[in-house]
Amino acid sequence: MNEEFKKVVETGIRILANSSHTARQMYEKLRMKGYKAATAQAAVDYLKEKGYINDAGYVESAILKLAERKLYGKSRIKAELIRMGFSSEIVRKADFSGVDFHANCCKVVLKRGDPNDFEDRDRAYVRSLGYSSDEIRAALEELKE
Repeated sequence: MNEEFKKVVETGIRILANSSHTARQMYEKLRMKGYKAATAQAAVDYLKEKGYINDAGYVESAILKLAERKLYGKSRIKAELIRMGFSSEIVRKADFSGVDFHANCCKVVLKRGDPNDFEDRDRAYVRSLGYSSDEIRAALEELKE
């Protein structure tokens, strides 16, 4: 391992010590620190090979974080995962079964106020969080009971 490569790998490990990153995020951070594209990519490949970067494992925790903290719906979570740097293949294969989207949609509806007085702007807001019209309708029906 030459000195420059070793330095890039050590930088990558320091970055990962603070929080998990996707391979793309790591590559971009290394490039922003001034490392050459080929060296940054080689370091990312090395970190993946050694198990320091695991996009498939990280996606599950990212899904739960976005669903539980932000109360995002499935479509918004998928968009956020792509924005975060996960490949479309990993996002397509991701397991969303650990998330109760119906319960989350109900929470969002209740945060907007009285379900019996739900307006178009409230629906638009809930849709912006990634919930479908059917999910919103089901949440409203349940909460109005």
